[in-house]
Amino acid sequence: MASDAPLAVCPGDVLGVDASKVRAGRGTSLQDGCLVACLLGDATVEGNEASVRPWNGGARVPNVGDVVTARVRKINRRLASCDVLCVGSAALRERFSGIVRVQDVRATEIDKVNMVESFRPGDVVRAVVLSMGDTRSYYLSTARNDLGVIYAESRGGVRMVPKSWEEMQCPKTKLVEKRKVAKIAIHFESTAQQV
Repeated sequence: MASDAPLAVCPGDVLGVDASKVRAGRGTSLQDGCLVACLLGDATVEGNEASVRPWNGGARVPNVGDVVTARVRKINRRLASCDVLCVGSAALRERFSGIVRVQDVRATEIDKVNMVESFRPGDVVRAVVLSMGDTRSYYLSTARNDLGVIYAESRGGVRMVPKSWEEMQCPKTKLVEKRKVAKIAIHFESTAQQV
């Protein structure tokens, strides 16, 4: 990529510059030793920094390290498929797919993770973007205390409240269901109950 001529790029495009000599700037990230575009726009190299100037106001896309909010679509024993709804507090205009793999649910006791006891379809989760993944799905992780389920409904359609870091309870039926609960949700719910 020539430093004087901008190059049109899409999210995920490899910029073709030596990552050991050029650092990732605005709209780019370092993935597997390559500089990659994170925005739709014009890529340029100025000095020792590669950046992407967005087109049309810069539609937001998730970047590696971003905390996102996602809704679980479906689960199986190895992963949960999600639709990424927000990056930080900014709602996305486009639909992005995310995957939480079984090894990315918790930081400890990974071999004991049961996806059905961690998430259910319809749950809303906070997660961090690990990588671009494959086939247009981002790899997401909930392996921190502040990440996990932040909103869930019971089988009866009632909003559940966190009971512990691994359980949520239906306030109507008192039925307890297993989840990988975000610590932030526990704090929020306990504060709301005190008011």
